[in-house]
Amino acid sequence: MVADAAGCSAHLKGYGHWAEGGEELASRVRDSTELVAQLVDEGHLPELPHTGERVAVQDPCHLRHAQRVTEAPRKVIRAAGYRPTEIDPDGLCCGAAGIYSLLRPEAAEELGRRKADQVRASGARIVASPNPGCEMQLRAHLGGNHRVVHPVELYHESLGRAS
Repeated sequence: MVADAAGCSAHLKGYGHWAEGGEELASRVRDSTELVAQLVDEGHLPELPHTGERVAVQDPCHLRHAQRVTEAPRKVIRAAGYRPTEIDPDGLCCGAAGIYSLLRPEAAEELGRRKADQVRASGARIVASPNPGCEMQLRAHLGGNHRVVHPVELYHESLGRAS
């Protein structure tokens, strides 16, 4: 089972804790960035020519901290022809965190501003985040000056341009 939202893949990978026999399902769950990175590594998907354009990488908490997946999104971005640009070595939350932004709006607002400032400081005009909540939070705080996209979506677009 492949999930294209880090929060969903994290939940499904923990399914063994939620249901009897859930370990079997959980063992077959992959985040979409993991699958695409694996297919690139195995030569089933191509690495596209590098453009040199930087893409800021925003690690969703559900991917970085819950699943310990950090290299896969970067591999996908590189395979799409872009240069991953680090914005937050500590992996600070963007403030979306499921319903956190509803429960703690002031804290979520502050975290969103800080994450947006990190993106701006990177100089990248594109930011990749493999979780829709994080994408919405980034869009809200970056405005229209930056493009926010899922790494697999970025790879798909690059494949389309290359064909």
